[in-house]
Amino acid sequence: MKNLPYVLFALILIAFGINGCKKSELPAVPKNKLSTNSLSADSSQKLKLTATQLTTTKYRPDTLTISGLSASDTVHWSITPPGHTTILEKSRSRYIVSFELGGLYKIKAIVNGTDTLSATIRVDTLSSTSYTYIPFAAGDQILVIPSLYKSIFADSTYIAFTAQTTKTYPCVNSLIHSSWGSDLNNNFSVNFIDIEQPNDSLCMNGPGTLAVNMPFLQKAQNPYMVNGTYPLAITFKGTIYKGSIKVSPHDIKFDWNYTSGVTFSTKKLSR
Repeated sequence: MKNLPYVLFALILIAFGINGCKKSELPAVPKNKLSTNSLSADSSQKLKLTATQLTTTKYRPDTLTISGLSASDTVHWSITPPGHTTILEKSRSRYIVSFELGGLYKIKAIVNGTDTLSATIRVDTLSSTSYTYIPFAAGDQILVIPSLYKSIFADSTYIAFTAQTTKTYPCVNSLIHSSWGSDLNNNFSVNFIDIEQPNDSLCMNGPGTLAVNMPFLQKAQNPYMVNGTYPLAITFKGTIYKGSIKVSPHDIKFDWNYTSGVTFSTKKLSR
């Protein structure tokens, strides 16, 4: 009986040890069950929503991108207020939208039905008489980022280019003055003309690179998303760059051999 206190003390230590082991063996919480704040605490689990610009102008596309997604993550996009917008691209990690009216718009990305990321975009209204047309900066080049848009609302698929300058400009709300399209024979053409720079107090200080989104919508009389090779000509700073777009059942390839002036970020898109 003299040893009873020692036996009780040993049992208490064993109990604490077992309890401590159980706590250390708790499984990690899956990422899709964490709140956005807890995601931010660990850089390996961090989801981040970024926009090309938080302040933009009417009809100028804005690109929102989510970084940190895993292959199994799902994303649902929404925009408030609805209407008065054109969705140029919607995928798990990227959302390209242009606005028809000025105001504040909140764009949300709900990841795995739980974690919500959001960004507020301010759209200013500038009249065409508030711009001055200036040439591209010396040494500037164009990077073309191709993408494939597949509508979730209709049977519509088309190619879109996002063109971005490599040089920066003092007004980040300047526009790349450009035109693009395809003719009845599916000859694709793009013309980068100059820069539309807002005057005086309308200038939003930068510097920053500029971008423009160019969707090539299909027409009933000349659909191009069928197998074939289509000429592509891009004019920039007085030079015409020529290549082609090759469409097949499995992918879209861009035959583009230039390494300066106008370049492509990728030369192949999977369908």
